[in-house]
Amino acid sequence: ADALERARADASAARGEAAAAALALEREVKTAEASRKQRDDDAAAAAAALHAKLASTEAAAAEREAALATRLEAADDALALAAEELEASRLADAGATASLEARVVKAEAALREGAEGSNAAATRIEEREAALFKAERRVDALSADRAALA
Repeated sequence: ADALERARADASAARGEAAAAALALEREVKTAEASRKQRDDDAAAAAAALHAKLASTEAAAAEREAALATRLEAADDALALAAEELEASRLADAGATASLEARVVKAEAALREGAEGSNAAATRIEEREAALFKAERRVDALSADRAALA
């Protein structure tokens, strides 16, 4: 009878230990799930921030390109006008030629400056796109890590 009582007590203790182990395991699973969800949320927030930054960068680049295009067009118009005035001046008065040639040089310099600014803006856009590409790869890597953990 004592052996039966001890066996029952041992069985009851084992059930208690198993239940405690199951609760501990369940807590660990919930903690891991919460951690994974937090990483997923962080990755999603990072991706959203990157996409917003890309949109902002693209919008700013488009504005700069439009401004540069306007400046280039104005410089081109000024160059054409200066060339026309130069031709008219040659016909009308050979003495005014030097002044008009100086205006043409200024217009050409403005045109070159606009082209250089456009090239610099294109370079900056390419650099930002490369940085965004790297950041998207990091987000992809985080997503892959998350998938591996799940």
